[in-house]
Amino acid sequence: MFLKLLESQLVAYHENKDAYSFLNTKTINNFGELYVLFHDVLNKTIANRDDRNRAKYARVPYLNSSLFDFADVENLTVAIDELDNNLNLTLPNSSILKRIGETEDDLPTLEYLFRFLDAYDFASEGKEDVQRENRSLINASVLGKVFEKINGYKDGSIYTPGFITMYMCRQAIRLAVVQKFKDEYDFASDSCADFQNYVGRFVYNFNDCSKTQFIYNLS
Repeated sequence: MFLKLLESQLVAYHENKDAYSFLNTKTINNFGELYVLFHDVLNKTIANRDDRNRAKYARVPYLNSSLFDFADVENLTVAIDELDNNLNLTLPNSSILKRIGETEDDLPTLEYLFRFLDAYDFASEGKEDVQRENRSLINASVLGKVFEKINGYKDGSIYTPGFITMYMCRQAIRLAVVQKFKDEYDFASDSCADFQNYVGRFVYNFNDCSKTQFIYNLS
């Protein structure tokens, strides 16, 4: 569910381009590939991925999280890549897939899971746009609560309210941008307000061509 939220945000941010979708049977067609996604992609920086994964998952970011480390308990039970790819899951009559028109009585496990997640909207929260599809909305805070319950607080992982994470992200991004300008341009302040005034003067002194080059260099 968390990866579906990530995927939905990536797709929405990039103007709904399907190329940023990776939770589907076209990309992950067996449990071995799902194992690769968890343990060789999401927990490795792009530079540290092998050539195949760097090419195939070029749009999937590195997630600095212990969720994707190989757990000791997996050595005692069954690893993801040891699951049977040939087993199907039966669709109960109450399944959302039945409600949206699926006529099959069962589906391959991965296909069922991906289509089940696709039946919900993970990306429209906080938007004023009209939904093109009648899909149930999944609130991001609900996922936080789910993670809390699964984790049981034992590792100190407690859901952080949105307004706090928004503040943390805003501060981190502002500091990173200011530092980038200090490294690349003649700017000597750590203040975000000073940075805004500096950029305001800096940009408007350029002609159109220079503005484009300036934006390119910043990105």
